[in-house]
Amino acid sequence: MVAVTATSTTDPSVTSLARASITNGSEAFSIPTERISYAAAAVGSKIYLLGGQDADGETDLPVLVYNTVAKSWNAGANVPDTVLDGDACAVDGLVYLPGGWVGAGKVLGEMLIYDPAADTWSKGPQLAAPRDSYAAFCDADAMRVHVAGGIDTAGNVLADHWIYDIAGATWSAGAPAPSAFFGAPGVSMDGGGLVVGGADDLVQPRTTILRYDFAGGTWSTAGSVLHDVLYTGAADADGLIVQMGGATPSVTAEWGLVPTKQTQIFDTAAGGTALPGPSLRFARPFAKAVTVGSRVYVFGGAASPDTAEKILMP
Repeated sequence: MVAVTATSTTDPSVTSLARASITNGSEAFSIPTERISYAAAAVGSKIYLLGGQDADGETDLPVLVYNTVAKSWNAGANVPDTVLDGDACAVDGLVYLPGGWVGAGKVLGEMLIYDPAADTWSKGPQLAAPRDSYAAFCDADAMRVHVAGGIDTAGNVLADHWIYDIAGATWSAGAPAPSAFFGAPGVSMDGGGLVVGGADDLVQPRTTILRYDFAGGTWSTAGSVLHDVLYTGAADADGLIVQMGGATPSVTAEWGLVPTKQTQIFDTAAGGTALPGPSLRFARPFAKAVTVGSRVYVFGGAASPDTAEKILMP
């Protein structure tokens, strides 16, 4: 493994982020199979990469399982369908992957459920409004999976919000997000679900972090981003949100996006105060971030699909 040290400046007045160790570097390691535009979730000490594609566009791929203790990889069962630009979260040992992009203008509405212990897939009922590039977050206490925003088959950017009740295996409509968005990951933390960055229905970057309160059923603004970013990774690190990689919009770039190495760290308890984090070794658009213990991991992405990195959060 290669130790990579990166530094950034901090504002000494922002004491609430002192424990984030903004000068921590990242450590890079390899992935056995390239992965782009996948979904990811952690169960215990293992991280599961679901769906996506490799650098050649192949989508019939196994689940990749990273054991954070042994620092080793294993392969699981292939995802039943092509799923790109999906988002996932875990509840009670199962990983939930609703929707995603199939290609050729088609998006999925299936709820795919992966059981890591049995290495098997099953399907829940169809989501009423299929989508990709959405945010998913789980309410483990209420046993519910939330899906918000995204893009439908017609290319419309969505603000609606759907809630899957695991016990009843039913979908119901939740309070819509304050505005339509896509390309923003969902993060489950502190009794709510957060949506970080992304873009709106005019394909303009969103500068806010949205929070949905599980108990109150309402949305609010939980902070703002320092850098415009979409198709990024974000994860909860002991009460802080760590955003890693992604892409920034550009009218002159191919596909209108410029891959970025930037990271940002947010303290939503302090009004969404944000500071720059350590730069990643590689730019990572269309990648996901996952926390296990005191480490935040980010895997693959379009610019470096065969590597991963982790950052230590003390």
